[in-house]
Amino acid sequence: MAEYILENINISTLSVYDLLKHTTESSFIGITDFREVYPIAIENNTGIFTKKTSLQDFPVVSVSRINNSLLCSCSCDQTKAQLCNHQAEIIHCILEEKNYRIFFDDILRKKH
Repeated sequence: MAEYILENINISTLSVYDLLKHTTESSFIGITDFREVYPIAIENNTGIFTKKTSLQDFPVVSVSRINNSLLCSCSCDQTKAQLCNHQAEIIHCILEEKNYRIFFDDILRKKH
């Protein structure tokens, strides 16, 4: 299981380019269609996500916001001490998709 913590972040200002500092993967930046990503469970500041894919099984990615940290885990077998590509893709999806971002972004939540 791959686990990683992004510390001292603000989800309101976090960008995909910030994510690049935490991973060796960059393929997630090109993804603009997140229709296949869906939450298994989601509530304020925490979500468990996966993705429908025909090519291979997509692992389960958990994202939790605690104060100014984002705790991420993935059921894949990556051993690098960085975000795996699944975690990066799911966080990218949360940042881009308002329906998911609102669960993690206090400022956005207060606007609605």
